[in-house]
Amino acid sequence: MGDGPKLTQRQLLFVEAYLATGNATEAAKTAGYSGNRATLGSIGGENLQKPAIAAEISRRQAEIRERSAVGLEAKRLKLWEIAQQCKVDRPDVAIRAIHELNVMDGDIADARPKPPGSFEDLLRMVLGAA
Repeated sequence: MGDGPKLTQRQLLFVEAYLATGNATEAAKTAGYSGNRATLGSIGGENLQKPAIAAEISRRQAEIRERSAVGLEAKRLKLWEIAQQCKVDRPDVAIRAIHELNVMDGDIADARPKPPGSFEDLLRMVLGAA
């Protein structure tokens, strides 16, 4: 958490619940605050205004974005690698990898029906072909 003020256990629970739900009222309830929905909403709103809590939420959101970006970049690189490796022997796999790259990058809308499977299925196709 850095050099800032320490959060209480309940505040940490609030942060975790808020990150999971995006709902301050639900986060207050999950963290163990008591009261009716209006009271929990008020507590949740107040917590979001506290500098230490807001900073911790921002810090964790940045971490999540960073991990997500690394994951997406790794997938992009792997899809490009698959496209290059399969373009001669398995053009169907190369075309699918390029299609997935285009969809991930927002270059095309995925308007046509998506072939069954996931990124992991595509990897299994390639690894099974090797």
